[in-house]
Amino acid sequence: MQDVILLVSTSAIFIFGYFMVKKLDAFLENNWNEQEHALIHGENSLKIGFSNPLMADSLSDVLETYGKQHPDVFIHIFSGEDSELCRELETHKLDIIFLPENTAVSEKIHYNARIVILRCTPVVMKYAGLSIEPIAQNHITQKALWRNSKNTPVIDSFVGCMNRLAVNQSQM
Repeated sequence: MQDVILLVSTSAIFIFGYFMVKKLDAFLENNWNEQEHALIHGENSLKIGFSNPLMADSLSDVLETYGKQHPDVFIHIFSGEDSELCRELETHKLDIIFLPENTAVSEKIHYNARIVILRCTPVVMKYAGLSIEPIAQNHITQKALWRNSKNTPVIDSFVGCMNRLAVNQSQM
């Protein structure tokens, strides 16, 4: 008799657990899809792309200032090849990109541009904890590109914070 009760109770717990895990999976999948949609179309997010991830730390002061002014905006940093970044800017998946100064950009992209000076800084590998050190410690001229739109207060505010990095064209 005890064996039957034990078997029935264990089966009930297993079935209950199975349905709970199914509900949890559905919840997590839905949450993942909402977050992905918010990342792509979110008004409270700023998506920045770099062709060289060693340049990202150059904006740490700008990001800190911007974060204090806009604590409700989530900042996402991406890296990729120049052509990928341009395509993502064109399709509105990235808000601002940083490319080498001499990079050719498609004429069909309507963008604003500003020349900025950034520097390569060490980055730490996520899982190994090893530092990747740049060989050159000098400053590198980059081209910042962002969409040309009237409804971009998040981007416009970031560009305003970035003004101190801008190069005056008469200095070149």
